[in-house]
Amino acid sequence: MKAEELIKIREEKKLTKTEFAKEIGVTAMLLGRYEKGSASIPEEVAKKALAFGAAKEAKETVEKKAEKKVEKKVEKKAEKAVKADAKKSPAKAVKKAAKEKAAPVFTIESKMGGQITYDEVLKKLPKGVEQIYVKPEENKAYWVKGKKSGEILLWE
Repeated sequence: MKAEELIKIREEKKLTKTEFAKEIGVTAMLLGRYEKGSASIPEEVAKKALAFGAAKEAKETVEKKAEKKVEKKVEKKAEKAVKADAKKSPAKAVKKAAKEKAAPVFTIESKMGGQITYDEVLKKLPKGVEQIYVKPEENKAYWVKGKKSGEILLWE
């Protein structure tokens, strides 16, 4: 293992020299020598560093997946509740959706009788859109994403 590889593992894991040295079983001073290249890195230390890097990465991946799973469950629960409330009072449902960060449930009607749901509008928009302005009388929805903007047709 080269000094650069050792440094890369430590920096990718965002650890100080002291923290990383502790993880691989050496002193911070000795780690400093390895990273400067003034001392050769023993095979045992190299194996520990590589194993630590791989284990930390695997743990972070598992944690991220678990977080996403929980977020999806919360979103689904909130959207279910919002849909139930939408039948009772659409105005309250939209407010509740915003509060609970769930997609609001409503239908947009054109003057010619066409209907489109909020979900159908979202499917037509680019991902990550920050704002939407719906103008049924123009058959268009205008969107904003950062410095970009555009429009889509509501009904084809």
